[in-house]
Amino acid sequence: RIAGRAGVPVVGPYSTFHLGAVPDKIQEYEYNPEKAKQLLKEANFPMDYQFPVYAYVASAPAPQAVESFANYLQAVGLKAQYRLVEVSSLIRLWRTKEAFPMSFVRSWNVYADPTAHFISYMKSDGGVSFYADPVMDKIWDDARRIVDPVKQAQAFEKFFTYIHEQAYVVDLYAIVDNHGIGPKVDWRYPPGLPSRLDLITWR
Repeated sequence: RIAGRAGVPVVGPYSTFHLGAVPDKIQEYEYNPEKAKQLLKEANFPMDYQFPVYAYVASAPAPQAVESFANYLQAVGLKAQYRLVEVSSLIRLWRTKEAFPMSFVRSWNVYADPTAHFISYMKSDGGVSFYADPVMDKIWDDARRIVDPVKQAQAFEKFFTYIHEQAYVVDLYAIVDNHGIGPKVDWRYPPGLPSRLDLITWR
């Protein structure tokens, strides 16, 4: 566990509290650094190229999640260099286009509807979209037109499995946020909680 025992592994493109999350219906990505090294070599990936992986303190455990991501890259032979910077410095790198052209999005979203994040980052006409996939857009559009919540959740299962099959999103950890008021809050969370939403218990 990372982030002070508040980081739990995620199976699939988003956490289980989102609509349509069916981790039991997908095959989890294999963790095999040696196989990954071989595939990268076959693809003639420049293994000697050094590149930075930037992090900033959006929340206390956020840099640890990014550092873990950099460690995964190093495990497969990539020369990723973890760097913790101030937000202002990172904005300057983005504006001057000095940063490596890859984005590590730390958070999906905290709403049950998974598409709140999708609209911005994955839909073809999204404001900061990384993708242009008409098949994915149609799956999303069809699901959003369904009024019945049960049937809509079933439609979002197709959204979940398609994103996973295409490897559009590779989640590493979900950070569990603890919120409470007063000294009677029990700050411990249930081990293995498959969500970034904590279950608060009271003394």
